[in-house]
Amino acid sequence: MKRQIILGMGAGQCGGNLLASVLDGQPNAKVTHEEPPFLPWYVKPGAPGVRQRLERILERRSERFIGDVASFYLPYVEQAIEFDPDIRIICLQRPCEEVVAGFSRSVDKASTVPTNYWCKELPPGWFDDPMWTRIFPKYDTPDRSEALRLYWSEYYERAEALIRRFPDNIRLWDTTVLTTQDGVREVLTFAGIPQGRLSPLGAMCVSCRNVTCDGRSGANSLGLCVAQSFHETREAGRRAMTRRRRPVCDPFGIPMIDRCGTEFGVTLMGKGVASWVIGGESCG
Repeated sequence: MKRQIILGMGAGQCGGNLLASVLDGQPNAKVTHEEPPFLPWYVKPGAPGVRQRLERILERRSERFIGDVASFYLPYVEQAIEFDPDIRIICLQRPCEEVVAGFSRSVDKASTVPTNYWCKELPPGWFDDPMWTRIFPKYDTPDRSEALRLYWSEYYERAEALIRRFPDNIRLWDTTVLTTQDGVREVLTFAGIPQGRLSPLGAMCVSCRNVTCDGRSGANSLGLCVAQSFHETREAGRRAMTRRRRPVCDPFGIPMIDRCGTEFGVTLMGKGVASWVIGGESCG
């Protein structure tokens, strides 16, 4: 059996968790999200890198389609292709300012002190993190938002250069590709995964009461709620539950919790929430 290695990447805050869930949800697939140990941004000659990581994935997983999704693969793309000339690398892109805002919210929420992963010299009163700081580049600015913009620009400039060199191995999509059935099929086709694996949950009834499904989601399915505008629907979406009290997941794979009131149902409907069944583990 020819095994297919699939890597996902992107600057971050761009749907990597959802991509991993989509890939991992396919039959005979095992694709993780940010599996440790993390790879450092700055590649050190002679140090263990992506080759050892891919060897470990091949050794520990028996499925046909295997891989991982993480932002830190960008500096290792050439090594990964050298290791496996048939590897497929899916790169996701989200607008710069949305990524800056997403990282700022995420880091601030996760830290009890002002935290910055992207600046060479931290301003007084700011801190880094020994685990996360090493997977990002550093820039000559004390401003976190400005450093994030520089990071986003560098990331996609390098990604586009790699795509020109290795068009058969790596491809770039806007994150919204994962919000439609056709888009997901396109990504799966590039990854070498047979089509015909997706089936719609059915129209989600977004009413003044809750979000419901038609019950076709079996015990062996993963319900993913994908919205046309990720950042605007995330908070409202967390308050939505299916009629069966089975959590639906937002575009970043976070279970939607609490109750759905009138205002949240209307918000979701206005943002065009859709949902698809993708074979895999239940998120309920």
